[in-house]
Amino acid sequence: LLHALGAQTLPAPTHLDFAAERPIAFAWRGFAAAGWSTISSFGEGGGERELVLTRSLDGFRHALFLAGELRLRVHDVHGRPLWVALQGIWSFTDDEFNALAARIVTLGREFFSDFDQPYYLISLIAVGAGGRQGSSYGGTGLSSSFALFLTPDMSLAKMPGGGGVAWLLAHELFHEWNGHALTLAQPEQLGYWFSEGFSDFYARRLLLRGGLTSPQEHLDSWNHKLAAQAANPERAAAAERVREAFWTSREVGEVPYQRGDLIALYVDHAIRAHSQGLRSLDDLMRALVARSRAGSGPYSNEALCAAVAEFAGEEAGATVRRWALEGLEPELPADVAGPEFVLEPAELPTFDTGFDHQTTLVSGTVTGVVPGGCAERAGLRDSMRLTGWSVNHGQTSVPVEVRVRADGVERTLTYLPHGTPVRGYRLRARL
Repeated sequence: LLHALGAQTLPAPTHLDFAAERPIAFAWRGFAAAGWSTISSFGEGGGERELVLTRSLDGFRHALFLAGELRLRVHDVHGRPLWVALQGIWSFTDDEFNALAARIVTLGREFFSDFDQPYYLISLIAVGAGGRQGSSYGGTGLSSSFALFLTPDMSLAKMPGGGGVAWLLAHELFHEWNGHALTLAQPEQLGYWFSEGFSDFYARRLLLRGGLTSPQEHLDSWNHKLAAQAANPERAAAAERVREAFWTSREVGEVPYQRGDLIALYVDHAIRAHSQGLRSLDDLMRALVARSRAGSGPYSNEALCAAVAEFAGEEAGATVRRWALEGLEPELPADVAGPEFVLEPAELPTFDTGFDHQTTLVSGTVTGVVPGGCAERAGLRDSMRLTGWSVNHGQTSVPVEVRVRADGVERTLTYLPHGTPVRGYRLRARL
């Protein structure tokens, strides 16, 4: 298998202007003779055709190049080809993954009525070992493509409270508009509440509208996010703190996703109220993308808040500005999620594994078990030998599994990572 991200594998002369467009010739050679299929981000499909492209070096290298024993399939999405490239053996069928990928691409394009992209590629390859090391998944968006990576034991099943492959694809493919068409002013970390948090909001919304999640799963996803946000010790971090520590602090890195998701919920409600139900956040998103393609942007926080004020009123715009920039959360109305739901204040647990997991992972021996804490109540004790564990950091509604050996016996302990409760919100269906 050859799986190459251009920026990491294609050398380029440093004296050239990487932003200037220039003719670039590209061809595969010798792969077909070896029995390998080939495909890339540049629309040649599966085959050894030579292409002459007009691209910047940055644009050409921000691409995926894939060759090997690939299982290629092409889908028609409103007259445009979507290629899916699979490699490896999975617990799900090729048909299941292809159907999921095509459905999610279709949902995003139909939301924006955007059917002009001539070509798109989604790849899936296996990475890591999975098993006792834990399942994981991730991916990266590239030029006209998305590269997806799963551990071999990963399935397409939805995760408790949201997440999983469908969520990842829905979130990342929404960046084709919120992030690529609509861009943020630098430093872009200041606006991640919009690019990341709003993309989370629309991953949830489009999966529900597309029938890929049920109403109960939709509700569970919200409560999962509300609990994680309440438990985050950095929930009130200002935008400058996010800019400084987004890449170095797990808790700070979660803030834009959590805060932006809730801001999107608030703005959707505010627009509906301001327009007497005639408009919603959907209209704002479509307008911002259309304006971006007409030449506006990149968008600063001030410009985003001004757009909110235009659609939802000055008070809502000011509220979003304080929330996004200063971390000052407003009181959310009970009907913020719509008339079918009720948002209620609640005591919610903070995330705590109940032991010193960082030291334990290094030494392999359990240490720092909190007396009376969740781990001790589940049977975990200092000096047990750690053989593996599974955890969703920051997610208080997802059980931790700790595999230990003591006195020659291996056990799996499962418990919710609950620490000291904090004030937050819980969403329920209206009775």
